[in-house]
Amino acid sequence: MLVSNYLCIHVICILIVWNSLINFLYLDIKIICLTATYTCRIFVVQEKQKV
Repeated sequence: MLVSNYLCIHVICILIVWNSLINFLYLDIKIICLTATYTCRIFVVQEKQKV
């Protein structure tokens, strides 16, 4: 019984850590995407102004 309890807690801990990691990565990717889109827009606008 004690072993299974320990395993349960261990699994829950791993899941929580993974969840926060995935959330962090997802946020990171979103920020990168937003920055990239923003940079692209600025670049396109500058290119249009040159012509």
